[in-house]
Parts: sequence; structure tokens; C-alpha cells
Amino acid sequence: MPGRRSWTRRVRWTVWVLAVVAAGAGLGWMASDADRIGGPIAVVAAADVVLGLAFLVSRDSLDPRSIGRAMSATVAPVVSALVLETVIGFLLFPVTLEDGVDPDPSWFGVVPLVVWLIGGGALLLAMLVHLMVLAPTIRIALDSPAAVRGDVEARASVLLSLLLVDTVAMSTALGFVVDSGSRRRAGVLDLLLTVLGVQEPAAGSSGLQLWVARLLVAVFAALVVSLVVLHRRHPEVDRVWQARR
Repeated sequence: MPGRRSWTRRVRWTVWVLAVVAAGAGLGWMASDADRIGGPIAVVAAADVVLGLAFLVSRDSLDPRSIGRAMSATVAPVVSALVLETVIGFLLFPVTLEDGVDPDPSWFGVVPLVVWLIGGGALLLAMLVHLMVLAPTIRIALDSPAAVRGDVEARASVLLSLLLVDTVAMSTALGFVVDSGSRRRAGVLDLLLTVLGVQEPAAGSSGLQLWVARLLVAVFAALVVSLVVLHRRHPEVDRVWQARR
């Protein structure tokens, strides 16, 4: 609906302006009070998180088959906001000057660090949590009734959403049970040997954690097989998927 899209666009760009202003205020706070950095950093990070979610949360972001399109819609507004925040931070350099104290050029390194690493990192983390956990969970709840009734497209959507949620849970579980040395090598063989019990798990991990990891790996394999079988039996699902990307 054109009217609804126009209203959504206005809301998003209003949030964009308010988020940039809030991040600039946070940077100004940090420039004027060097002894307090926790509060200003939290303000910048929160503003960037709200900005990212405002442009990400949409009907496309709730469909795992349209994640690419949902992410691409956030690139221009997010990058432009971070660039503008950086410029505002640089322009705030005179606020850091004190009488009788030499100018400290390190401010020009602090601003990109806070804006891009902390603010951008918090934004990216929030977007990943939405795309990998919240959105698939909502999609499972919405499509499960139709999937139970036999709707093939709904089944594919539920299976893919379950796969995303299980991937996050499985990665977290393996992070607890795989030995830190194996994690540094990041070998798939190390993960497999630990799950099979051939390689010792990480020190401090319990047998329950290991069995949870094994269960999640088994669920992951079952979901992958189910998706492959579904797509082979119903190739029209692939055409719908391609149309939504």
C-alpha cells in the first residue's frame, strides 16, 4: 500500500535524524566530560541500535528467505548515519580544549573507535539477534498453523526458521564444550570429534552441556535433510524463494 509505505518511510527517517542527534549528544557529552565515558558510549550505542532496527524490522526481515533484501535496505542509511556521526564528533573537537592545556589530537582516534567499533558493533549485534533469533521465532509462530495443514511454502519457511534458530543455539553450545585450543584452530574435525566423544571437551563443561550440543547437532542435520527432501519433492518452492530474494 503506497500510503502505508510513505508513512513507514517518514517514521524511519525521523528515527534516523533523532538517532544521529542522540549519538551527537553522546559524543558531545564525552567531549565535555572526559572522566565519564560509560554513559556517553551507552548513548551512542543505543542510538545506533535503534537506528539499525528501525530500518531492518519489516515484513522482509521476518522471512528467512528475504534476509538479503532486508539487510541491503539498511546499508545506505546505517553507513550514512555512522559517517555523519563521525563528522559531528570531529567537529566537537573544540569542546575538548581547556585553557592552559595543549590540544589532544587523540580525540580524532577516539571518535571513529566509539562510532564504528562500539556503536556499529552494537548495531550489528542487534541486527543479527533479530535476524537469527527473533524474526525466525516469529515466523515459526505465524507459519506453523499453515504448515500443519500441509502448505508446502509454510513448511519450507518453518524448517528454514528452525534451522536458523538451531544454528545459533548449536554454535553457542559447541562454544562451551569444545576445547579452547580447538576453537583457535577452528577445525570442523575438532568439533565433530568432540561431539562424538573422541576428543575431550573443554575443562569445566558438564556432561549435560555435551549432550545438549549433540542433540542440537542432530537436530541441525535432520533439518538440513528435511529441507533438501522438501525442495526435491516440491521444486516450486525454489522458484518462490528466488522471487523473494
